[in-house]
Amino acid sequence: MGAATALLAAADEPAISALVAASGFADFGLMIERQYRKLSHLPSCFLPGVLVLARRLTGVDLQRLRPVETARALVGRPVLVIHSEGDRYVPVADARAIAKACGGALWTTPTQRHIGRYGGGPQAYTERAQAYFGGHLAGISRPSAGAGNRSTPAPACAPSH
Repeated sequence: MGAATALLAAADEPAISALVAASGFADFGLMIERQYRKLSHLPSCFLPGVLVLARRLTGVDLQRLRPVETARALVGRPVLVIHSEGDRYVPVADARAIAKACGGALWTTPTQRHIGRYGGGPQAYTERAQAYFGGHLAGISRPSAGAGNRSTPAPACAPSH
């Protein structure tokens, strides 16, 4: 849920001036419907109860968690969406929808697992993310240690788990 969290945080925090989001889902409700039986090994009739319990424990209605909608608030900010074509948990269509919603760049790769791009070549992944941030954050001044300035733009990079 790292990419979803990063998208939500960036939408709420204008100081995050660039974002790299990897393997993120577009809609939690759809994602959990697709994956519940596979991940829990329980019949799908238990899902509504699980979601009610999750809401009571967290105070969040997870079925209404839709990073694709939140991504619209990021139009105009640099966003790189990374996804593996063969992700078994989150379809690449989710990444395409997120990139389209925020006007971001999309990097898909033929790797075959969740967070597959990183696992398929951590150095290439890291270099691409660093270059993206470097290209979009060049010239932005950072405060010195202890300056206490929270409004300075900061990058966010979040592979989802």
